[in-house]
Amino acid sequence: MVRLDHQQLATTPSPDTLRVLLVEDSKTDALISRKVLESRGGGYEVDWARSLEEARALLQSESHHDLILLDLHLGDSKGLDTLDEVRAIDGQTPIVLMTGLDDENVAREALRRGAQDYLIKTKPDPAALLRSVGYALERNRLVEELKAERNRIHSYLDALGSIVLVLDLDWRVVSINSYGLEVLGVDRQDLLMKEWVDTIVSPGDQAETRNSLTQVSQSGDTAQFHFECRVKTAAGGERLIAWRATRLCDAGADATNLILSGSDITDASDLQSQLLQAQKLEAIGRLAAGIAHEINTPTQYVGDNLMFMQTSFERLNGFVSTLCGWIEDTKRETVSRAELDEVAVHMKDANLNYLVGEVPEAAGQAIEGVGRISEIVLAMKEFSHPPSKERQPTNINQCIRSTATVARNEWKYIAEMTLDLAEDLPQIPCLPGEFNQTILNLIVNAAHAIDEVRKATAIHELGAIRIRTSHDETWVAIEIEDSGAGIPNEIAERIFDPFFTTKEVGKGTGQGLAIARSCIVDKLDGEMSFESKPGAGTTFTMKLPLAKAKRETEGAS
Repeated sequence: MVRLDHQQLATTPSPDTLRVLLVEDSKTDALISRKVLESRGGGYEVDWARSLEEARALLQSESHHDLILLDLHLGDSKGLDTLDEVRAIDGQTPIVLMTGLDDENVAREALRRGAQDYLIKTKPDPAALLRSVGYALERNRLVEELKAERNRIHSYLDALGSIVLVLDLDWRVVSINSYGLEVLGVDRQDLLMKEWVDTIVSPGDQAETRNSLTQVSQSGDTAQFHFECRVKTAAGGERLIAWRATRLCDAGADATNLILSGSDITDASDLQSQLLQAQKLEAIGRLAAGIAHEINTPTQYVGDNLMFMQTSFERLNGFVSTLCGWIEDTKRETVSRAELDEVAVHMKDANLNYLVGEVPEAAGQAIEGVGRISEIVLAMKEFSHPPSKERQPTNINQCIRSTATVARNEWKYIAEMTLDLAEDLPQIPCLPGEFNQTILNLIVNAAHAIDEVRKATAIHELGAIRIRTSHDETWVAIEIEDSGAGIPNEIAERIFDPFFTTKEVGKGTGQGLAIARSCIVDKLDGEMSFESKPGAGTTFTMKLPLAKAKRETEGAS
């Protein structure tokens, strides 16, 4: 490497001087380039390297250069390999090629490989050189600004408490932020360009995840889709992630990528499950006395009827024994009057005519009581359905019947219950245990609302609770209507807030409606709303999709 002094090539440095590395094996061409740069007014300091080896030494030193002017044909390197070598040493500094090879294809390939411009030495044009240098420096400045901006964006994404994942249209990972890597416990290189579903998603959720991604890919707009899936971690565990997915489109509205933002809801889901189970246990505890009473009533009349049947059998046994004695005495051809009177006495003592009418009725009542007990026990079993994270085909009508039965003691002294359930209601993907809890919460709320009205007005007539089901091609609808006091307008917007309650201490936790809405909307992809008029009652309406997939179009507007 040769540092050209003032009498040769170097211009006088100044605070605004740009430092140029000139890689040129011809001193004549180097002097020409120096004169062109000097004509700008002394704004350049030039380092001259006559070979690739000298250029490498300079680039690997602590020296900084703002621009490289590079001849493709040097004594120790020829053609585009020279560009590749320099680019491999320094991938940041802009390069302008100066060569005697006038070949458009080579020029195009050079630009593709990272050169900023391609100048022909056999066609000297000082103005073109200055423009090329100026444009190269400006383009490089813009590139550096874009890189800095990209790095800032990446730092913002890394600071988010959410997973940010970019996929190509084949669902391969293009980018993932640091938080996502932390959640999964993997290195970035372990994921890049890997098919996301196979690599990350737990096997049990892969089919549903592919279905969700297919909907995103085929949406035809920028709609947002919400879904949940479990992902595998490097430690062998699983995390539950709630995703929001949408398409990224180019200027022509053609999809280029899918972008997903995910929240790790594993801990929240576990806590919610614990809260749900706690509320279910609380509900069972609250209902226990009522259930015991409901079972005790039929048990009592089953016992009473069985005791009556036992006494009746003892009476009948004496009469039957006498008749059997006569039948065994086959030697006698006649029966005396006294013996006939004895039979009549036994019939009277046994009250045979009465028993013939009452015993069958008592047996029927006992069977009815056993059936009622069996119905209550079955309802309790169905209501206490073990929790599950997987949806399963569910008979919504049967869930409502069993829950109304379990909660009977909560409403039977307060309201008349009417079940208007569509007979042709199809089974839908559901979480039976959580749905049962939702129906229980709404029935208990309805009973409490009616009881408040009865106490406030001193009217002892029974109120009304009506549960209806219906469906169309898309939804199953459940309506729970009561004749209570209604919801005041000033608190209508807060009734689904966790821990919000207007009930007296000890009668409500404020979790019932919050958990109900979480079940219907968040877990079952449904809708939940209500209509209420103060003094005229309230109707809660829940709509559950016949299909499991959910699409939200809030991002399309």
